[in-house]
Amino acid sequence: MSNVVVSILTLVLGAIVCFAGYRFFRLSLALIGGVAGFVTGSYVNRLIAANIDSAPSLTLRLVILAIFTLGFAIGAFVLYMKALVLISAVVCAYWVYNDYSGVGRIAGESSGRVILVLTGLAAGALIGALVYFAQKWSISLFTALYGAKIMASVIAPLLWNSFLAGTCASNFEQLILGASFSGEYALTSALVIVLLAGAGFAIQLKTSGK
Repeated sequence: MSNVVVSILTLVLGAIVCFAGYRFFRLSLALIGGVAGFVTGSYVNRLIAANIDSAPSLTLRLVILAIFTLGFAIGAFVLYMKALVLISAVVCAYWVYNDYSGVGRIAGESSGRVILVLTGLAAGALIGALVYFAQKWSISLFTALYGAKIMASVIAPLLWNSFLAGTCASNFEQLILGASFSGEYALTSALVIVLLAGAGFAIQLKTSGK
């Protein structure tokens, strides 16, 4: 039941960012900041678990996640455009690494991971820098892409497991990307993102005015 609630909440928040990001840009940036905080908090939890004898308690892990998620969200809302590049870089690096680590393993465990993280950081920083100039099209595209990615984190697994019959979809992805590719539903996620981001970008340009 809790997973269903989280999934619905994720879709709603992602839809706000994707389809109304320009109109509610400060709120959208705070939501994306919350995602960046959650990613950072998860990484901190893994670091703690890797450096102590016993795994941290569930309460401690939740407190850490809450502190980072709320802290980044509030910071993004207050600092606004000043936080844009950092938040964009962190979130993009995580998504690139998480979704396309299968591609990274083709080039080797360590080097592939480093390349993916650096690629994500560079791409996210570039996107954030472009949006910093606050042009309507760049803000609309930025929020459409990030909102689409948030929604795709729920939609892509559902499509993979429900309609695309995982094994068949996996074979198709390996046919397109190579037999050594091992990133589950990465291509499916990318297609969902492209479709949603395109729709969100078009809707924002049409509805947000000048």
